[in-house]
Amino acid sequence: IMQNTSECGNFTFFNDYSYNIVDDFNHEFDYLFIDGDHRYDSVKKDFDDWYPKLADDGYLLIHDSTANRGGPYWWYGPSKLADELIDEQKLEYITSVFCVTVFKK
Repeated sequence: IMQNTSECGNFTFFNDYSYNIVDDFNHEFDYLFIDGDHRYDSVKKDFDDWYPKLADDGYLLIHDSTANRGGPYWWYGPSKLADELIDEQKLEYITSVFCVTVFKK
């Protein structure tokens, strides 16, 4: 990863759990990819912790989250969260591609 991103100046790597660093991360960003612990409570916590830092018009992608929409049936937690976000219409649902659900804030 370090070699592949060596020409990009916007990458910072943290060797810790996301819930341990979220309070110290004070930057707005354009892209949030959730792919951590796949239990529902953990996926929901990742969303609740990091979503407020996502810029308006930023993109949220949730991995392994299409089980109830024709994707591979792997993980209940991410799929449940993605389905809830679609139903709530809080975010603009863009598409589902294989096992990833894409939203726009």
